[in-house]
Amino acid sequence: MDLEVNVNKGSIRNIIIGAVFVVALAIVLLRGESFFELLETMSTGAAIPLLLAFVVQMGKYVSQGFAYSSSFRTVEEKLRFKTSFPLVFSAFFMNTVAPSLNLSGNLVFVDKALQRGIGAGKATAAVVLMQTSIEFGFMVIMIFGFIVININGSLTPVIFIVGLWVIILVGLMGGSLILAYKNPGRLVSILTPLEALAVRLSRRFRKKEVKPWASKAAEALCEAAGEIKKNPGSAARVFLLSVLASAFELGCFCMVGIAFGVTDVAALLGGYVVAILFTMIAITPMGLGVVEAAIVVMLTSYGIPMGVSTAVSLVFRGIVFWLPFIIGVVMFQFSNRSSAKGSRKLFSRGASHSLKAEPNSEAIMSDEANVFGETTTSDEVGDYGEATTGDEAEDFGEATASDEANTFEEAKAESKEENLIDNVIDSDNNGR
Repeated sequence: MDLEVNVNKGSIRNIIIGAVFVVALAIVLLRGESFFELLETMSTGAAIPLLLAFVVQMGKYVSQGFAYSSSFRTVEEKLRFKTSFPLVFSAFFMNTVAPSLNLSGNLVFVDKALQRGIGAGKATAAVVLMQTSIEFGFMVIMIFGFIVININGSLTPVIFIVGLWVIILVGLMGGSLILAYKNPGRLVSILTPLEALAVRLSRRFRKKEVKPWASKAAEALCEAAGEIKKNPGSAARVFLLSVLASAFELGCFCMVGIAFGVTDVAALLGGYVVAILFTMIAITPMGLGVVEAAIVVMLTSYGIPMGVSTAVSLVFRGIVFWLPFIIGVVMFQFSNRSSAKGSRKLFSRGASHSLKAEPNSEAIMSDEANVFGETTTSDEVGDYGEATTGDEAEDFGEATASDEANTFEEAKAESKEENLIDNVIDSDNNGR
């Protein structure tokens, strides 16, 4: 499959605006000598804690890679860690350039699953389970953080309300899974008005109308709930790994804070919780610019100097945003080239052997690729239409090469036998 990304110009503009806002934030808050003090503070960060912060954050991505593999195992399909781990970074990249409540990133996994012959329904069920577990994992850490912050007397109404939104979101996702399993028709009736609203908004503000998605979403949730009930152990593993991933990210924030001399537990917990909350609700990609400001405000509220707070904010965001974003760009482009190479190989093999495609295969794959409805436009993530796969091409190529090798070996053996018979006859004639 040849994936092409036509990144929305608005997304790139938002990323640039966010980056400029980060620089402006540092300059405005730390004018004159204070700005140079910031640079000096950042240069004095302890090396070992910063190195540990990087290692611990990578632990988050490893945990998510295993969690995705477990989510596919829950639906009785295989997606090995060596495949899912790079996709974690590709998904991060997609969620940044095409913000859609993590849907763009999930489509990366659905697309790879389709390439590997996994049905669209099971692939969707797996990513729905994973997305629910990600929100659940952060909610667990957030509640723990709220308890500590409240004990310290620093829990503000604003933070509590934003955190309550996360709890409601997780509750809605979990409730949707339960309702989809118990009464899918009822879920469709609830989602239908939302679908109608989305269609009206798309007609008003977008060039392309949103396709119906309520029934498909209910079907995907129903299948996900059924698979969870059949394989509760694998599903529990997904949730535990997601909690571990959030714990690793919290550890990264704490290591960055310690590197700059911040040891107040409540301040570290509060800074992390605020960072993730504003990542979820900010209008800029992954909260770029907004999150940095929120961290500074939270840390300074605990009496931490402005320069230190800003240094912690910028270094933490450098590790958790810019690093995976850059890796994601590389991984996504590499995945594109690999898929394109596999597609060309399959086409070449198919042409040489006069293979005939099924007449409805393209339409079927198109329906599978659109399992979420019209949620991601070509302007955002490109075309997820045809699903010719690199893995299928390799398998087909290996099978063809194997058949050709076997034929060659058989011909070779027959030739040897004929030569042996001729030698025997010649030898017999010479003896006579």
